[in-house]
Amino acid sequence: MQATLARIYLSKGDNVNAALYAEKVINSGRFKLQDKTEISNGISKGMIAPKESVFGLYSNKYFSTVKDRFWLQTSFYSYDNRSNISNIYNDIQGGHDYRWDAFFKLPVSQTDKLRFSKLVDPFQVNDQEYLRPADRIKGINMIRLPEMYYIASEALLTTNPERARNYFDAVILSRGLVALKDRVPAVPLTVNLITDDRYKEFIGEGQTFFNMKRLNLNITDPLMKVIPASKAIYVVPIPKIEFDYRN
Repeated sequence: MQATLARIYLSKGDNVNAALYAEKVINSGRFKLQDKTEISNGISKGMIAPKESVFGLYSNKYFSTVKDRFWLQTSFYSYDNRSNISNIYNDIQGGHDYRWDAFFKLPVSQTDKLRFSKLVDPFQVNDQEYLRPADRIKGINMIRLPEMYYIASEALLTTNPERARNYFDAVILSRGLVALKDRVPAVPLTVNLITDDRYKEFIGEGQTFFNMKRLNLNITDPLMKVIPASKAIYVVPIPKIEFDYRN
């Protein structure tokens, strides 16, 4: 509930309470960021993240859905990645982003395509259910700990920029990147940096649209065409029936 409140207060523009509740979750000690080795080993691929998931939903049918859409290359339902996806993860200053290794399956032959594997459970795709540890629960992550670090970073950005950057650095360090404060020269934290890393972290988890709506950001479609932000895109109209029967 505290994590949900942090998300709500940030959406509302109440940075004081957003930071308050995000830090309550971070400081509770009940959840831990994965380290880069755990990231690269994909310990939470296609399942509820054992260390980072604040809230998740058990699902027995999730695997068949994501396998059709992201793992298979030629099914009617399969999706391809956006053309610049490699640059988003690899065109960076300092370190190696282990999310690239964990979230995507690289082609092994000329006929293979780059596949999005973050949501595909390796125990099920490899028929190795007998090897599944008890804490690797089939299901969908709804709120993960990194979001609390991003919320704290953004909420504290103007009032305590050093603390804000420390929260952001904690996430990117755990993913294999060099902290902003350790780069030469040191890099100040911005909302754009938080937004860019949010995209990389939560790709496929259904979080990006809501963050873009909150910040009224332009949308880049699969063909790399930029669609300007507008109410026509982000604001759902009130149904006419609501006006007809409002009184």
